[in-house]
Amino acid sequence: MRKSVIVIDDFYEDPDAIRELALRQRWTRKEGATYPGREAIVPGRDWSDARARLRSEIDEPVDGPGEKDPPFPQGKFRLALASDAETRVDRVHVDQQRWSGVVYLSRDQDCRGGLALYRHRPTGSLTWDERWFMTHYGHLYLLPDEQFREGVLAFFRDEEQFEQIGLIPMAYNRAILLMAQVFHGTGEVFGDREERGRLTQHFEFYE
Repeated sequence: MRKSVIVIDDFYEDPDAIRELALRQRWTRKEGATYPGREAIVPGRDWSDARARLRSEIDEPVDGPGEKDPPFPQGKFRLALASDAETRVDRVHVDQQRWSGVVYLSRDQDCRGGLALYRHRPTGSLTWDERWFMTHYGHLYLLPDEQFREGVLAFFRDEEQFEQIGLIPMAYNRAILLMAQVFHGTGEVFGDREERGRLTQHFEFYE
């Protein structure tokens, strides 16, 4: 049976140092992002060792360069607060890369929610692929680009389309690897300031 979710606890040897490093960065909102909150990149920091440790847990070829331009900044951090819930546009989603890696860096006393997993109600599907989407929602491709984007976002926000079937709880220094075409969501955002917010680190893996 092919694995689609892998959980690794106690990922970093010194997670406090990684958390403190993240919180010292300048946070900015990415234009056009559908996920809540802001992000930060540590200048000059190489996260290859951490990414290689995650890669070693994936039992399929995921050593491709990826097609994103500019390339995804491996090891970047994201921070979302409770106030970001008011403006978030995502709910359920899938990602372009083959696998996603996330490390939770919120303190245990602050953690809420986690990685939510979903099933598509009308078809029972747990994952997205191009053939499935064309069969059931190919009409969206007839729309102009901006209307297509809005149509897809509305589809993924529609609670009648998706039911939550599982939740992997957040925990401090827990890493999760997810086959990124699985229907999933970031769950709850929380915290009234940076030290109490939803702090995560992100990696991507490509075929």
